[in-house]
Amino acid sequence: MKFNLSDSRLFNKVYLPLLKDDNRYLLLYGGRDSAKSYFAAQKVVIDTMRKPYSRYILLRKIYADIKDSQFQTIKDIISSYGLIDFFTITENPLKITFKPNGNYILARGLDKDYKMKSIKDPTGIWYEEMNEIAFTDFLKSTSSLRGGVIQEIATFNPEMEDSWITSYFFPPKESYERENGNFLKVDSIRKDTTILHTTYKDNQFVTPQSIELLESFKQVDFRYYRIYTLGLWGGALEGLIFQNWDVVDGFPDEEVVYYGLDFGYSNDETGVVKVCFRGDELFVEEVLYKKGLTNQDIG
Repeated sequence: MKFNLSDSRLFNKVYLPLLKDDNRYLLLYGGRDSAKSYFAAQKVVIDTMRKPYSRYILLRKIYADIKDSQFQTIKDIISSYGLIDFFTITENPLKITFKPNGNYILARGLDKDYKMKSIKDPTGIWYEEMNEIAFTDFLKSTSSLRGGVIQEIATFNPEMEDSWITSYFFPPKESYERENGNFLKVDSIRKDTTILHTTYKDNQFVTPQSIELLESFKQVDFRYYRIYTLGLWGGALEGLIFQNWDVVDGFPDEEVVYYGLDFGYSNDETGVVKVCFRGDELFVEEVLYKKGLTNQDIG
């Protein structure tokens, strides 16, 4: 059985070389409306169809967000290609299976109690909004992949320059950034890694209305314009309470520890954080973040 998806008009030209890119890490970042997430979905669908063995995981910080983002985009692509009859799609759990070879795509959220080990031999992950994912969660996820050609795709906007993503994958920004946002490839400090920077100018399908909106940010909020229009590292966005912070490997062993609780139920998550001081440093660890919990559950 053969499927012809060779029509280059289906893709933005800037992403075409990545269809054959087998580097382990494929980072797609930049401004909004650059179609980076759409291409990631295209690649996941095509890999699921063409590879003898492929098991992709759609990963986000919040599980509920996957259904209306990654999962829906993949469904739209399958439908637009006229391939709906060749896939089995379920929404509980979120799973898409390509019938001819049995390859499948599953969803996982970091707010849910799950184990990557429960998926037998996963081969790929698509991290949407990777900038929202903690370094420790990334390490757990990336170390769960094994066997065959492994690929991890990350899509995100460059919101926080001091995030773990920059120190783990990127060289100093002065070596690659251009103030007008017109640059593509970034040479990663990590082997087996491809980094591509794109903006709406790389998206042939972007609408005039979207362009007008993105360019209007320049007059409204220049920092916002740099991040979401030009796709440049803009530092922490205004409104963040803590801007100077780092991810650490473990929580300090201190005698005095505090806990903070924010109640939620059906519409909002209940959150519990563990807090302590060591000298003039504040350490915070997320203990719980989950919807539908009663007072008895929390206790």
